[in-house]
Amino acid sequence: DHALSVMSEYGVRTVELRNVYNRYIVDADSDLLARVDADLKRHGASVCCVDTPFFKCDLDSAKPGSGATHGANERTLADQQTLLLHAIDLAKRFET
Repeated sequence: DHALSVMSEYGVRTVELRNVYNRYIVDADSDLLARVDADLKRHGASVCCVDTPFFKCDLDSAKPGSGATHGANERTLADQQTLLLHAIDLAKRFET
C-alpha cells in the first residue's frame, strides 16, 4: 500500500506484482490477493506484470533449486507447469 501511495504521488499507474506484504505474489493466499485487489483499486493502479519464479529451480534434478528465488517458495522442476498455470490465473485475475 505504501509503494502504491508513493507511485500515485508521481503519477505512476501501472505496477509489477512480485512481493506483496512480504509474500511472493504466486504464494499469496486468497485473503492477501483480495487485499492487493483492494489496494490497487483504491490507488487507481493496474498491473502490467505478474512476476514469477518460473524456472528458478534446479533443472537437473527433482530437488528444490538453490538459486535466488527473490522471496518465493522453492519449487522443483516438476512444479513448474503448475506454477505457470497459477501465474496465468493471477494475470487474468489482475487483468494483466
